Amino acid sequence: MAKISTKTGIEDVSEVEVNPATEDTLSSIDSAFNKTILQAKIDFSSSGNNTIVSADATKKIKVVSLRLTVAGETNLTFKRGGTAISGAMDFGGTGESRGMVDGGSVINPIIETGTNETFVINSSSAVQVSGWITYFKE
Repeated sequence: MAKISTKTGIEDVSEVEVNPATEDTLSSIDSAFNKTILQAKIDFSSSGNNTIVSADATKKIKVVSLRLTVAGETNLTFKRGGTAISGAMDFGGTGESRGMVDGGSVINPIIETGTNETFVINSSSAVQVSGWITYFKE
């Protein structure tokens, strides 16, 4: 029989006991990761910097998921405040993607700003960009 994991060394599943989660365990996990998940619309058609989430003077913005589409050729750059946190990503041209989907988790957000920084998407062209993000502030 194959090992379940080389790290555990367990060779036989019959040797494994799984204890069900108790209310106390679930409660402590929930309180450790209890975040208010917010959603922001991505909806602009102008070139340049487009604020998706405004800055919070005392908190960081942590993006958990992002979905967007473009109506034409443009390069998109994600920014935290005025600082680029991605390179220019090419969308919408011949043979190029017209959108993207990305997801992380509360433990591992895909984008994080600094305290008191906006989350911005810069578009190189004046084309419609639509979608949404989910995020929390911490």
